[in-house]
Formats: sequence, C-alpha cells, structure tokens
Amino acid sequence: MIYFVIAPQGFGHNLFIKASFLPNHNRLENGIEVMRKTQRPFEIRVNGNFKYLGSFPYIEPMNAIMRPDLFNIKEIGKQTNTKNIYLYRNPWEATASSHRRFKKYDNNIWNHAHICLDALVYISAYIRTNEPDALVFNYRDICKYPHKFQEITGIELIEKKIIEADKYEGDIKLVNFFKERESMYQDLIKNIVYLENE
Repeated sequence: MIYFVIAPQGFGHNLFIKASFLPNHNRLENGIEVMRKTQRPFEIRVNGNFKYLGSFPYIEPMNAIMRPDLFNIKEIGKQTNTKNIYLYRNPWEATASSHRRFKKYDNNIWNHAHICLDALVYISAYIRTNEPDALVFNYRDICKYPHKFQEITGIELIEKKIIEADKYEGDIKLVNFFKERESMYQDLIKNIVYLENE
C-alpha cells in the first residue's frame, strides 16, 4: 500500500514525517517527477507500506507550477494498491506557516496566499472530477484523534511525536482573503471527515 498524503504547503505534512512509522518512497516521487516532465508512463512495483507526501508546491523557493500531478498519481495508482489521504487546515494558518519557513525566498505573504489558493483550487477540482468520495482530514483533528484517524486510514501515528502547530492570530485581511474565496475550493471542504463525530 502506498499512502499519498496530498495537500498544499503548510497543511501538516510534517506530522507524517515526524510521527508516522511509514517510510517515504523516494523512488515514487522521482517517478512522478519524470512523468511530469516527459509525459512518459512510469512503472512501479511496491512491497510493504510507504507514504508519499504530495506537497503543493514541493520546491524552494515556492513555485506554483512545481506540484505533483494528481493525474500521474492516478495512473501509478492503477499499477499498485494506493490510498489518497487529503489534508485540510485553515489556509490562512498554512500561508503564515509557509511564509515563516520560506520568506528568505519571498517575503511577500500575499504571494504565498495566492500559491496556497491555487493549490486548493487545483486539488478541489481534481476531487470533484475524479474522486468525489475522497476522504479529507483536518490537520488539527488528526492531532487530537490519531486513533480514529488510524481506524479509517490504516496509518498509525506515534502519539508522543505529534506536535500540533500554534493557531494563527494574525492579519484579518489574510483570513478574509480565503473566506471570501471558499466557494472556489468547496469540493475539498465538503469532503472533510470530522473525527470527533466518528
């Protein structure tokens, strides 16, 4: 099984790096990059369980074009047993997180906000057209209810290694920027699984 952890930058990928038993599958990431650049199919044989962290974008400095192609992931998924895990977090918090980490490349937080919005719209559109029953998990819910998350997904997290990020108490303009555009990524939001109720 390969678990694809798919979300914009700043949505909680580090949780799976630090608190998951599953190893990264770097060969898979290389293969997706080859497919993105050449449009050639990539064959993969998988034994055991792995995680692939699909960050949007996945390069420093941030570049909206540098993101995994979900259609390539879908093609690889036909060859092996895969499960897509979509993450959600308040996008203004994710933007602030990305800005803190990557401001040495771009200190304009609004550039980070637009890149985050672009990723949200892309992922939401993919869900609408290709995976209408996708499971989307709120980052903070996973931190609070890791056992419920494991029951649904099969991904075990090491509880003592779970560190929940601080909440963002920043510029209301940034909060409103995303709230005013929520309809653009509504298909992602409506598929959120609320672990507290599971």
